[in-house]
Amino acid sequence: MVFYYKSGRYPLDTQINKYLNQKRLKQSECNLKRSVKNKIFRLLSENFESVFSLHIVGSAANYLDVKGGDLDICLLFNEISPNDLYKVKQLLKCSDFAINVICIPPLNLVRFRDSETGFQTDLIINNSKPIKDAYLIRCYIKEFCILSDLIVLIKLWAQYQEINEASKQGLNSSSLALMAISCLQEDGLLPCLHEEKPYLFGNLKYLNLQRIKISNGTCPDYDGPSIDVLFLRFLKYYAKSFEFDNQGISVRLGRAISKPRSSGQNHRIFIEDPSDRTNTAKAIRSDSSFYKIEKVFTESFNQLEIGRDLSELVGQYMT
Repeated sequence: MVFYYKSGRYPLDTQINKYLNQKRLKQSECNLKRSVKNKIFRLLSENFESVFSLHIVGSAANYLDVKGGDLDICLLFNEISPNDLYKVKQLLKCSDFAINVICIPPLNLVRFRDSETGFQTDLIINNSKPIKDAYLIRCYIKEFCILSDLIVLIKLWAQYQEINEASKQGLNSSSLALMAISCLQEDGLLPCLHEEKPYLFGNLKYLNLQRIKISNGTCPDYDGPSIDVLFLRFLKYYAKSFEFDNQGISVRLGRAISKPRSSGQNHRIFIEDPSDRTNTAKAIRSDSSFYKIEKVFTESFNQLEIGRDLSELVGQYMT
């Protein structure tokens, strides 16, 4: 089936691809993000005797970054002292590339802006969780390359609909990616890798993202459903089929599960973290936030199904 806008000018998948091409970072811009990591590495190598490693995580780790996006980097020390967070902050403040340096101790995080590229950078210290998240998504993109486009589209849609910030009781990027993967598992388009390829997740302590090779948003041999069909399936699944009140999402098991009823916790939406079984959507606590998300899914599906303009879902863009 080919979906058209009400204007009838182009098939929906063509318009989505045009939109993604405008929003995604070009390879040269992705390389600039990696240059920030190299600066940090040189700075720390000159001032720390302890062994450490740097890992680009978040969207940039899997070529899911869009224009205006931030850069997340994990800094892992083999041995860390209580003063290392402060020392990293001071080194960055005295460097020739970091400006607006702030330290957020509860998150073990130092945030700064790179003076040359303008990228806001979060340096996450001794927390391997973001590496595990990026690794999981990378494994699934390797299985189904168009998942990369779908996740980017969903993130941009959620951002425009204002349901994408955990600080405002929305769905963070990790939750949206897990929702996309779970939907494709339900459709039989993605396997449950924890069951079919458990060796991929056998030793999460020594993850190396580079062992799984993926390309930058290209699918040369892909012959499955087009991006418009996948996006419509995603919206329909969570608007019409999935029961948020009774079901939870588990990519680890490859299916919907009964929502856990934890003592003292009100899971308005439950999305299982595959690595530690916690809820990645725990920020959504109030009924009003939940109903807003539910309404956005329903209205977006209804609009897209009857052929409304994509710009009503993701904002204006050049056609």
